Amino acid sequence: MRIERIEKSKHKQERVLVFLEGGDLLRITGAELLRFGLYKGMDLSPALVVELQAKAIRTSSAARFATLLWRSCSRRRLRKLTRSTRRTRSAASKPTRSWLPSNFDLTA
Repeated sequence: MRIERIEKSKHKQERVLVFLEGGDLLRITGAELLRFGLYKGMDLSPALVVELQAKAIRTSSAARFATLLWRSCSRRRLRKLTRSTRRTRSAASKPTRSWLPSNFDLTA
């Protein structure tokens, strides 16, 4: 299959639309476009087309999941999640203090 044209999506900021011969359309990210080195007029093997379609499905599914998760959480829950992350980081640094020399000052 050959790429007829490539254009930036008008609705999704990170999405690039790749139009193939025969009217097929691939919705991929700009990073995937660069990673696979796609350009106008390029001939794609059927295996590469299938791989690009699989990547597009995974990318869109992950984005939908993140959006749903973000919308389903209240502000209170999001604050609680971010606070628990901060506690985890400080708790992770505590074992480091146990093996440091006693005269070593961590606050400096």
